[in-house]
Amino acid sequence: MGSFEKYDPKEKLVQRIDTSDGFDGDNVLAFMKELRELLELKKLQSKYPILNFYCNWCLHPELSGSNTIYRTLEEITDIFLSENDIGSEFIDHVNRLLSMENLRKQMLELLALENIPDYWISMKENWHGFRQRLLSNVMRKPIQFPPGTDAEADKLDRGEAVSDRLKKAAEIYLRIKKKSRGLGAVKLYLDDRVAGKKHGDVYWEVEISKQRRIRSRLLYFNPK
Repeated sequence: MGSFEKYDPKEKLVQRIDTSDGFDGDNVLAFMKELRELLELKKLQSKYPILNFYCNWCLHPELSGSNTIYRTLEEITDIFLSENDIGSEFIDHVNRLLSMENLRKQMLELLALENIPDYWISMKENWHGFRQRLLSNVMRKPIQFPPGTDAEADKLDRGEAVSDRLKKAAEIYLRIKKKSRGLGAVKLYLDDRVAGKKHGDVYWEVEISKQRRIRSRLLYFNPK
């Protein structure tokens, strides 16, 4: 049998950075795909959680199929329930969850670890362009429980058998419903179609229930 050359995401990353004229939307998407492949190959997903989160977000029409996402939605709900009036703590928490500053730090650390050129990310003017194209890739892609979770959670509450595929989602969703008396952070997404926004601004929105939504501007630097 003939030998074949093993796929190497690091080699692809270096080639893309060295030969590309810039980082248009397609290049940014391919860059994030190759970063995710590198994380998986080196088993570094847990070391770089925000980077892994954004890599997955870029490459799916929605994020709805992982225990990490379900726990994140529960965490957002817990912060919401702990505040009498929704204010800075809740908003700061969501901004840290989506932190572009921490994403950049994790990117730079991984690129340095693997000796991959980092000027797409390290140079401020390059980072601003990369960031905006990255955000455009995840715009209006919801982070939510998968369809059917509510019905499966009701079955679980009645002691009935639930789908293996949705069991963990149903367990966490039911926990959210009980602690919040029916409310729950069931959806999070980014939106740039906000009336009166400044050029370049992006907003996040958390849907707590069909009647309650919380929106704030995404900060590009971590809250102080």
